[in-house]
Parts: sequence; structure tokens; C-alpha cells
Amino acid sequence: KGMVYMNKNKKIFLQIMNDNSDIAIATSIDNIPNIRYVSFYYSEKENKVYFMTFKNSPKTVDFSKNSNVTFSTVPKNDYNYVKATGILKKSEKTPEDLKDAFCSKLPDAKMMIEQGKGFIEVYEISFSIAVISLNRMKTEIINL
Repeated sequence: KGMVYMNKNKKIFLQIMNDNSDIAIATSIDNIPNIRYVSFYYSEKENKVYFMTFKNSPKTVDFSKNSNVTFSTVPKNDYNYVKATGILKKSEKTPEDLKDAFCSKLPDAKMMIEQGKGFIEVYEISFSIAVISLNRMKTEIINL
């Protein structure tokens, strides 16, 4: 039925989200900021970031107190990154549901999922606007 047109900024956004495996998530509890690093998978279809963590870890306690977060991809070898503010919540999806997606991106995911059965859970971040930063010189805002 014809090709779907994708603008340049969306392509750059997807490339950064697919090329990077870690994000820094900023939380704030009682006006005290904190940053946590996690490995993630981005679902373009759902426009959500997914990550796994251990149940009842200190970060999950923070997440339950304030669901408003900001995240940034952690650049690997250039200065291009995506950052966005969104709502974080415990996902209804299980590690098994996302096993293929996690394993295709994260080398350690298979072992974590298999060894962490019953101990790990999936969280998701929903967001509608992201900022793309390119080589520290240029930023673009993208509506998703």
C-alpha cells in the first residue's frame, strides 16, 4: 500500500535507541535526586522503554514512591543521545514475554532471565516527547 514515510529525526531517534543498551534513569524522592543505570529494550510499536530489575530492590521502592522519571541513553562511542521524561510503572509483561527482545539486544539477558526466575520483574517507561542530542552541538525535539 505504499511506503511509510519516516522523518529524519525519527530515524535518528530509532538508531540511537537501538544502538545503545543502557539508560540512566533519574528519580526524585523527597526532593533528593538519584540516578540508576539499567540495560533496556525499546519497543517502537508501543513507544515504551522496558528494563528488568530485581524485585524489592532499592530502586523499585523509589519507583513506587514517584513514577515521574527522566532518562537518557548512555552513549557508547559518540555524543548522540536521547533523553525523555515519562511515567514509570511495573509492567504487566514478564521477563519471559520480552525474552527474545531483551536477548537480541543484551548479551547477559538470557542468563539473567533464566537464573532470576521469580526474582526479577519488568518495568516500563511511557513517554510522548523525546529530545535528541547530536554531537553536543544540536538538539531536536521529536513527538512520538
